Amino acid sequence: MLLNEMTWMEIRELLPQNPVVIQPVGSTEQHGPHLPLQTDILSAYEVARAAGERTGCLVAPPLPYVYSETWQTFPGTISFKPQTFMNCVSDIAESLVRGGFRKIFFLNGHNGNLAPLQTMIFQLLERYGREGEVLIGAGSYFMIAQEACAAIGDSFSDGTHANEFETSMVMQMRPDLVHVDRLGDWVYEPEFFLSFREGMTSVHKLPDSSRHIGVFGDPRRASQDKGRRYFEACVARVAEVVENFDPEYFGLGGGS
Repeated sequence: MLLNEMTWMEIRELLPQNPVVIQPVGSTEQHGPHLPLQTDILSAYEVARAAGERTGCLVAPPLPYVYSETWQTFPGTISFKPQTFMNCVSDIAESLVRGGFRKIFFLNGHNGNLAPLQTMIFQLLERYGREGEVLIGAGSYFMIAQEACAAIGDSFSDGTHANEFETSMVMQMRPDLVHVDRLGDWVYEPEFFLSFREGMTSVHKLPDSSRHIGVFGDPRRASQDKGRRYFEACVARVAEVVENFDPEYFGLGGGS
């Protein structure tokens, strides 16, 4: 059910059922020469919608502006500063809790959101989670389903931005937005600028649009059939999380 298509009285009638609210968050940023700027938020929202239809949970309007400073030199990218994004997450959660919701799931579609989302979740739990009455979680749809997706194609082995996985996903959801004619002439060599190794995080440099096409991975291996299977795997795993959205499922103990 889509939250913004309901009246407040209809929502009030649902509150005694303690429904989960999925809040999709993504980005408006470059995704190479072949994918639209809305790739991340489109994927998160469509996965959320499908999981909502499967589980009966509520899906809030998507948040399409997040932390995207990585791609600041690529025209069209719109970015919040980290604190701005965190404030948005906080305000959304506070509004939902104030309205009577007790289970909120931020479904992420953009790698750059992971650190600020985790930080904000800790702060929200400091505010609402002491008594265990409010459960707020966050997860990336592609990480939740990583094992299932790895059995389908390259997914994350060759990069995670505008790659085979994301290109296949958009081919499934909005094939009209994929410029397949632009896939043949580029050399897809990874230029990693952010590293997570041996417990350390390091940033070497940010990609420059004057010499980088904005793709990590090889989208030429993408297909609509892979996209269909990726999408179904992601929806199934997100639906499982929603259906089991309680402390025991997350290994936290206590009551629901």
